[in-house]
Amino acid sequence: MSSHPVGSPVECYNERFSAGLSIVRRHLGGLQQETDGLEGRVEALDQRIDRSHDQIVGLLTQLAGQHPDAD
Repeated sequence: MSSHPVGSPVECYNERFSAGLSIVRRHLGGLQQETDGLEGRVEALDQRIDRSHDQIVGLLTQLAGQHPDAD
């Protein structure tokens, strides 16, 4: 308990501050849950980009090896 009288400005401030901290903690908890799933999604996207890059390089290599006159 606080040593300040109930209803004093300091007591009111402490209550509002505590309430604000509770709200911030709830929001941070929600953000943590949202970001927890992102790591796996980013890794999967990175793998897809790598595969696509490899395919593009392979196709360009094939195209570079072809001669337009070879038909």
